[in-house]
Amino acid sequence: MALETDLWKIVAGPFQRKEAQIEVISSNSVFVPQFTLDTLDLRMQDFDVRQKIKDKWLEASKANPRLTPGLKFRLNKFEEGKTPEEVQKTRLFLGITDYGVFVATNSAGRKDPEFAAYLLANGAAFYGDTHAYFGNPLGNCAIVESADEKIALIKRAETMHEYPGFYDTPGGHPEPKKHTFDARGQFAAITDEVCEEIGIPSESIEEATLMGITTNKENFGKPDLLFYLRTGLESGQMGLSEEVSGLETMSRDELFDHFKKGTRNIVPPSQALLAAYYSLQQGYDLSFLRNRK
Repeated sequence: MALETDLWKIVAGPFQRKEAQIEVISSNSVFVPQFTLDTLDLRMQDFDVRQKIKDKWLEASKANPRLTPGLKFRLNKFEEGKTPEEVQKTRLFLGITDYGVFVATNSAGRKDPEFAAYLLANGAAFYGDTHAYFGNPLGNCAIVESADEKIALIKRAETMHEYPGFYDTPGGHPEPKKHTFDARGQFAAITDEVCEEIGIPSESIEEATLMGITTNKENFGKPDLLFYLRTGLESGQMGLSEEVSGLETMSRDELFDHFKKGTRNIVPPSQALLAAYYSLQQGYDLSFLRNRK
């Protein structure tokens, strides 16, 4: 069964990959090594598109001064191992973008369908890729399971730029200035995000695996890495960060019941994460996803 709804699609996995089974390769996009607000002018042929992206960023940052255009990784492509020796490996080809380009393309396109159509058409015209102009920074999210077998579900703060007030799982975006350009950096990034958002120490993480890659259809294919982390702490030892307005911990069965009934408004990447997680467990029927919008 393909794991996909109208909002998201799991494009790699579900599987269980350790850090040693992931390879990260530096990769240019169709633009230049970096697709950021500062490098927009390095390209010669698409002045009007560049200017519109800049204008959208100025508009968004004026409306929300809290926004900052920090550097992020950009997933240009991925590959699954094809030989018998590499069948259990995944390669991530990463470049650099920034949050400013994401806000000015993906986010702006969600709010302005005419602008989204403009970016799609010009991406096809200039680069043969309808999604070439979307920042699509690589995100991450994680099932975090505690020693007392509870899973963390957080509620995003109303001040968040993306999906304010939605339910989510711990995660965020790896940062090139903080995390190394290798598999270790991607695993360190999700550990950092989890520990920051639910207030647990990194040394409490006993297990970490990559379960897959998803794309967010309503956000023009923005990708996220889907992780599973297990902590040696009990659920009562988890806390809140300023980005989180609420934290619930629940059993595997209780969370599945919410997921199946849709009683929590969960962001698309975390919906995909739950689908990947439960597909790897015994006794959970995901056929309801066929009718999920």
